[in-house]
Amino acid sequence: GDLGPFNPGLPVEVPVWLAINLKQRQKCRLIPPEWMDVGKLEEIRDQERKKDTFTPMPSPYYMELTKLLLN
Repeated sequence: GDLGPFNPGLPVEVPVWLAINLKQRQKCRLIPPEWMDVGKLEEIRDQERKKDTFTPMPSPYYMELTKLLLN
């Protein structure tokens, strides 16, 4: 599909492959998903410590997304 036009300084949602490509070319700044916030992750960790069951994951692809964004 068509993407763009992009305006400088305005956040826009794009597919992960495009965001990573633009970041590698230093054409954009990535904003991580809300669930990657340190406070949110600590909250999830604390919930899991208190319960006997596992907490649901924030995204079905959280491991792949995290690895791609942190690299």
